[in-house]
Amino acid sequence: MVAMAESSSDNICGVIDAHVHITTPFRLAGLMRWVRSFNPNHQVPVDVDEKYILHDMKSLGTRYFFNLIYPLRRKETGTLNKYNYDITCRLPNSAGWGSLHPRNERKAEITRQAIEQYGFIGMKLHPFVQKFSITDSCMSPLYETLSELKRPLFIHTGFDEFYEMKLTAEQISGIAGDYPDMPIIISHTLFPRLDKAIELMGRHEQIIGDLTNVPGAIRYLMGNKKNESLSKTEAGKLLAAELPAFADRLLFGTDHPAGIGTYNSIYNDFYDLGLPVELEKKITWSNPMNMVRKYLPGRWD
Repeated sequence: MVAMAESSSDNICGVIDAHVHITTPFRLAGLMRWVRSFNPNHQVPVDVDEKYILHDMKSLGTRYFFNLIYPLRRKETGTLNKYNYDITCRLPNSAGWGSLHPRNERKAEITRQAIEQYGFIGMKLHPFVQKFSITDSCMSPLYETLSELKRPLFIHTGFDEFYEMKLTAEQISGIAGDYPDMPIIISHTLFPRLDKAIELMGRHEQIIGDLTNVPGAIRYLMGNKKNESLSKTEAGKLLAAELPAFADRLLFGTDHPAGIGTYNSIYNDFYDLGLPVELEKKITWSNPMNMVRKYLPGRWD
């Protein structure tokens, strides 16, 4: 079981995983082949399926989750959005996010369908895997529509060296400045440039930090030293000192089944950061719950 502090689970009876990838069998198989290509020892089975993912979440007390998809090809957009909509219909403990491909035409129409017809919270993008720049003018219809609807953009940031691409805090700041009514979730909080993510959140109140994969990445940089506390690292100390100022604008998820570690170890590493218990509660429960209550009222009540 996940090594949660006892007080962290009081009156909660579980967590909300704000970063999960249940997608089509074809895309899930491709995702796992990709993960194994750079991490042959990844402990999640290569033939993982929806049933396996849901079992992992249930066994460790995850009550609700955000499900994220994104197309690698232009023609996948409609199929994947419909697939995620079907998941939200079958699994009431899920909250879906839509997506589109940068080469899609009718971006505003796709975004409206995702929000208004499918009932998604917002839209998810992965500029590195989808191979585009967030500052490209072709993305404006998406941002304009989200801004008009006051809905969030969930965007991958960080791990630039791994992807051999770059997404800077300045680029994100520019988008935030142009579209102040569009909340922006910076997934992985620009890791390893956590200081830049903190500066960005201080500059823009609409920026929300997603700590997914951050604890695991810190552990990895330590050489996977299981017996040493993440709270003693420079990154851990930075997070403990700075995150309380943004207590209401933080999320955490597992990136399951592609996260850094097993479902168990991912949460163990999160709690090993040694954050204040009240902050842990906000990150793993209150903040994602409040987001759903704001954008999808009644769904999880």
